[in-house]
Amino acid sequence: MASLNHNHLAYAILFSFFLVVGLLRVESSVAQSVTGTTGLFSIPTARVMPDKTVSAGFYFFPGALSAYSKSIPNDNAIYHATITFLPRLELMFRYTRHINLAKERRKGLFMDRMMSMRIYLLEEKPNVPSVLIGFHDFGGIISASSNNYFGANYLVVSKSIIFSTFSIDNTIGYGFDLKNDPSNTLDGFFGGVEIQFRQFEKVSWIIEFDSKRFNTAMKTEIGFLQCMAGVMGMKYFSGGCSERQKL
Repeated sequence: MASLNHNHLAYAILFSFFLVVGLLRVESSVAQSVTGTTGLFSIPTARVMPDKTVSAGFYFFPGALSAYSKSIPNDNAIYHATITFLPRLELMFRYTRHINLAKERRKGLFMDRMMSMRIYLLEEKPNVPSVLIGFHDFGGIISASSNNYFGANYLVVSKSIIFSTFSIDNTIGYGFDLKNDPSNTLDGFFGGVEIQFRQFEKVSWIIEFDSKRFNTAMKTEIGFLQCMAGVMGMKYFSGGCSERQKL
């Protein structure tokens, strides 16, 4: 799998366009990660969307870092639908498929399907961080016969710090294994920050450690549309867009 090859460069140019257009108008809000759940770039945060909010989108994920691509070395396309209700529960349903898969290999091959559940335990206050517990691709916890590729179980906390010229949204969490699952994408400590300067408040910069590698990305929003673009492992391009609507 080549790093930032011609296909990746095309995606990078496309999403760079959205980033530039986003400078025209943006509203600060809780964001979706490339996994489909509320988060930074690829890691989750202890935040959820407002109650009765739905998000749907598409993200490109490098096959070189995907357990789903171990036997078929193609990059991944991720389609997700996420909803917050009750109002502290976030549920996500996601399809993942291989990009540019040869026709002879498509027969009998189904897209990977997964669900995630996140529970908002504690709301952020001036001196208290927000706290959340999450379970991704939890079919493997229920049934040993499930094919898991993107499992994760974690506890995460987030806290914003606001300065006169910029703000920093801090996140730290720990991924734990409930059933000796080799597909766990979060194994041990992870964390990251999202930095937003007042003079460039329409764009934010993310840097994170996903328990295995460092990643960085830029994020912007255009009305209800959110776009991100960055590199994972400081090597492989990833990014995409999602739309959010209040029910």
